[in-house]
Amino acid sequence: MDFFNTLKSLPKTIKLVLKIEKKYFAYLILLSIIVGILPIINLFISQEMINSLVNRNGGMNNFYRILTLYIMTGIMSGFIMKIYDYIDNKFSLFLGYRINDMLMNKISTLSLRDFESPNTYNIIEKIMQESSYKPFQITKALIAFIIAIITLISTILYISIWDYRIAFVLLVVPVVSLSVFIKLGQLEFVIKWNRAGKERKLWYWIYLMTHDFSFKEIKLNGLKKYIIDNFLELKMNFINEDLRLLKRKSVINLLLDILLQAVSVIIILFAAFSLSVGKILIGSFVGIIRAIGIINDSSQEIIQEIYIIYNSSLYMKELFEFLNYRVEEKTYIEDTSKNLKFDSISISNLSFNYKDDIIGLKDINLDFNRGELIAIVGKNGSGKSTLVKLLCGLYLPTSGTIKYDGYESTKLNAEFFSANIAVLFQDYTKFELSLRENVAFGNIKEIHNDKKIIYLLNLLNMDYMKTKGVFELDIQLGNWFNGGRQLSGGEWQRIALARTFIKEANLYILDEPNSALDPTVEKYIFDTFTMLSKKAITIFITHDISVAQKADKIIVMEKGKIAAVGRHDELLKKCDEYKMLYNADRYK
Repeated sequence: MDFFNTLKSLPKTIKLVLKIEKKYFAYLILLSIIVGILPIINLFISQEMINSLVNRNGGMNNFYRILTLYIMTGIMSGFIMKIYDYIDNKFSLFLGYRINDMLMNKISTLSLRDFESPNTYNIIEKIMQESSYKPFQITKALIAFIIAIITLISTILYISIWDYRIAFVLLVVPVVSLSVFIKLGQLEFVIKWNRAGKERKLWYWIYLMTHDFSFKEIKLNGLKKYIIDNFLELKMNFINEDLRLLKRKSVINLLLDILLQAVSVIIILFAAFSLSVGKILIGSFVGIIRAIGIINDSSQEIIQEIYIIYNSSLYMKELFEFLNYRVEEKTYIEDTSKNLKFDSISISNLSFNYKDDIIGLKDINLDFNRGELIAIVGKNGSGKSTLVKLLCGLYLPTSGTIKYDGYESTKLNAEFFSANIAVLFQDYTKFELSLRENVAFGNIKEIHNDKKIIYLLNLLNMDYMKTKGVFELDIQLGNWFNGGRQLSGGEWQRIALARTFIKEANLYILDEPNSALDPTVEKYIFDTFTMLSKKAITIFITHDISVAQKADKIIVMEKGKIAAVGRHDELLKKCDEYKMLYNADRYK
């Protein structure tokens, strides 16, 4: 990675910062200019104060005047630094907040297919992990760089008054150091960026050991040692990588410090000689020594900040690439989100391929109408869930069309699908939040509608959630947070069903709704389904043929295709795949 090419992201970073926090950034730049010239002002004042004691032409009054100025400058410096620190911290908090907001919004625009790629998780993990400090780090380094440059230039000018050749020599070491540290910065970034996938694996080992869903099997099967050993091995690999880098940086720092001290000693000896022959006064000699220290410190500060800027610019380059990542695009029909009802769905010649042209669905032709109760059956991998994701707009067809009252799915916006379709996925989410949120997340507009939430809880026979005969809607569910109440699989699923039914949708889809339910609860679910099917299109996916028989229409899927469509009796006669599923179901 070329140094100057990498720094091309710096103007973008500044533009982003100005867009997010222009006011505080401007304050910091102004204060950094003042902070940058304070050291040379203090140096001049202290030099003149010492010289006034040696050369008493003005008497002690001159010394007192300079001392007063010195004290006032010190107080002002302290005051300015306190203001600078306050604004700096405030800027950091707001910048991190805004960047996280941008990233969360960007992530929400990604498609389901993006989340089916491990590379997406690696990028998100790395970017989110460092988003709270990297953008601020590069901004802070830039401001510190400005301060150090101002201090360095002003001090070099001070030294040049004595001898411009000495000023030139003092710049040699920083230039050498800079080239070395740029290479180290590149190496450090590459190492840490490339380990993103392994860091996610490290997190996963911790996740397995600290959550109840996996802890039971870990405990029962004696997996503790295996998981901990794998965690420690991976962690030690990271430590060894970091130590090798740290060792290299320490050796280089030591060599550069030796070079810097050698140059400083030579210059101090030269200044001492000038003092001995009367070319400079004692105050000027002390000032030169202090100036050498300031130049050395400023030079090292500049090197360090350029190192940080370069290293952070590599991150910012990846951040901008992620923010500019183009998701699957649609050409939306204007105001389709306002058309909140449809009576039919027509699927024509629908095909869908996964990555590497793996066929998910092929030549699907179906029609669904309002009031129908439809069952989709088939073996695992037959394409049932893929069809559901296409109906929900989570996937875009590879070819063919899905039309909602004549509107193609590819031209309907996210609001349309959100308003019209309610789904209980087989891998539904157990939100470790309140009961209210777990239900209302199906239709966030109803989050304060206690009456509707309670109606659904009663409808799905969830008396187990009552305390002294009353539903506590704000009770914490799960055991991730204090005061949480853990539920069984069936209890969680009934809450997920309530979340599905809180939306007055035109299409209801349940993916294996009876997989974790007892027969009593199952009856409640299908009674509710029957009621909903009178005013909507209702689809349920099941392996249970006895349940499928209750549908108005059964769709049999096999290897991504439609094997047959019909009622139970006619499918037994004409569809071998259905007959096999039926016989397998009888022997459960």
